[in-house]
Amino acid sequence: MENKGDEFRGIVFVKSQNVARAVHRMLQEDEHLQNLKPILSLGAEQEQQNDGITDASVTALQEPNIMKEFSAGSHKLIVTTGGIETKLGTGCICNTIVWYGHVDNVISTKQITELLISGESIVYFIGDQATSMRADVNTLLDQEVDRAIQEIHSMSEEEYDMEISKIQKRKLEERHHKEFTEHQKRDTYPANVIKLNCVCCKTFVCLASDVHKYGMNNHIIINDNIIRSKVEFKEHRDPAKKKLGLKKIYCKYCGQDWGNTLKPPKCFPNIKIESFQIEYDDGRTRYEKKWKNVIDISIPTIEKLPRCDY
Repeated sequence: MENKGDEFRGIVFVKSQNVARAVHRMLQEDEHLQNLKPILSLGAEQEQQNDGITDASVTALQEPNIMKEFSAGSHKLIVTTGGIETKLGTGCICNTIVWYGHVDNVISTKQITELLISGESIVYFIGDQATSMRADVNTLLDQEVDRAIQEIHSMSEEEYDMEISKIQKRKLEERHHKEFTEHQKRDTYPANVIKLNCVCCKTFVCLASDVHKYGMNNHIIINDNIIRSKVEFKEHRDPAKKKLGLKKIYCKYCGQDWGNTLKPPKCFPNIKIESFQIEYDDGRTRYEKKWKNVIDISIPTIEKLPRCDY
């Protein structure tokens, strides 16, 4: 502060009004800092009173010439809870920013740092580890914003329009997926009206009611007729899984990989839903990569497995 002399202009950002008043009072009482003529800004709550007496330094900030006073040096230091950057405007010089126990969001942080003049401007972060981490995150996000702006400026008008269209399309798809998921949560279909067809050859394999959820993540077929007529068993090519006794299972018609078996002695086919086409009773079809996404079908569960001869 002393090195900058008359050129010094600083803003201290704090989280609460009580902290702001305490810091302001400390600066006024410090013989080395009181020459900076610190002034207080409490955002939208400027006209608060302490013990019935309005704080004169607060009401002074309501005057339209605050930017001129700060730039001219009538007040070289502002203690604030935020919002002051919109009052000062881009024409105001500032060479020191202090975040005291508080870091705002990346947009506000960027707006505030844009008040800094080039050269030897300094930003201080004073606070605990969480405050420091948030400051680091804001710095990284600020860099990403600058990079994105540079990329946008380098685009042609046609490229820009295409990129906006892609973003809008992605957002629309995300919204539709969310709406579909919410709809699924409300509407559950009985498993005995849902067909599972081989994803490759589209051969009907079984009803969803023929699949049973076993344990946390296993979805197995235990119907002997389905297993013997639709499933082909082969030795596992993964040595580790082969050592455990697991086998690979395939479509008997086209050879599509359907998953693995359970461990011996209960070697029932444990199918992957991504290997199947889901067909509803009205003819609609869909595909899913994970069983956790199949939330609209009441898959039966099983706790005790029957005898297995596979």
